[in-house]
Amino acid sequence: MSDESKTASETKRTRTRSPAYPAIDLQTALARASALWAKINRHATPVDAVAGYWGYEAKSSKAMSEVSAMIKYGLLGDDGIGASRTIKLTDIGIKLSYSPDTNSQEHWAELKKAALSPTIHRDIWERYQGNLPDDALIRRHLVVDKKFNEQYVDEFINQFRRTIEFAKLSSGDTIDDAAREIDSQPASMTQKAQDFRRATVQPPLRPTSVYEGNSGPSIAPASEELSLPLENGKVVRVPKMTEDDYILFLETLQLWKRRIIIKPQSLGAGEPEKE
Repeated sequence: MSDESKTASETKRTRTRSPAYPAIDLQTALARASALWAKINRHATPVDAVAGYWGYEAKSSKAMSEVSAMIKYGLLGDDGIGASRTIKLTDIGIKLSYSPDTNSQEHWAELKKAALSPTIHRDIWERYQGNLPDDALIRRHLVVDKKFNEQYVDEFINQFRRTIEFAKLSSGDTIDDAAREIDSQPASMTQKAQDFRRATVQPPLRPTSVYEGNSGPSIAPASEELSLPLENGKVVRVPKMTEDDYILFLETLQLWKRRIIIKPQSLGAGEPEKE
């Protein structure tokens, strides 16, 4: 083997392959989702047909990279392999791309979730707790710790920052473990949990039959409601319920965990945080 061939062979073997990351930012991904909605609506389509919908050549590698990015954001789902592989928009992909209500909190919550769905996005966000440092520090972390190829690292950082800015993520936004647990449940159970959560926002669930007292607010009969004491001396009143409702009640508590748990700065002076 000639020295030139040997050098080329060694270069090929030692080429650094970056971790999987979205090839496009979230805003571009949503534009692609909108274009797909106009063509296929909720239906599945052969993945090879997507390139044409986006104005690319058939079997364009760029189109396939964008499909992969949209799957990472949770906007697309795929099924099958090879020539039989199909893709279609997910429910979240449709919600975020089809006439989105940008004034609703739900829209921004879903957008932030999509922005942090790619594993590499989530890793960086959690590492710096939402307070992103200078690009140089992120670059060093990606190249040294994540084994990123230096040739592509700046491209990724730019894409990541555009996505974070588009989703309006701030340092107070975190990955909610409770939301992950709900997302892992079957779709039917997830929908029930969401419906149960909305039903408990206003007004709180109360039994229809109550006793009227003269010395305080109305209370429910003991057979309808339980009073559960907490360590701080307060009492939580919980209505009796079926086993199915109990499961949904627990899931709802997980969804509201971030608002229920008292943060250290909210505790009284000198009061230790409870574990």
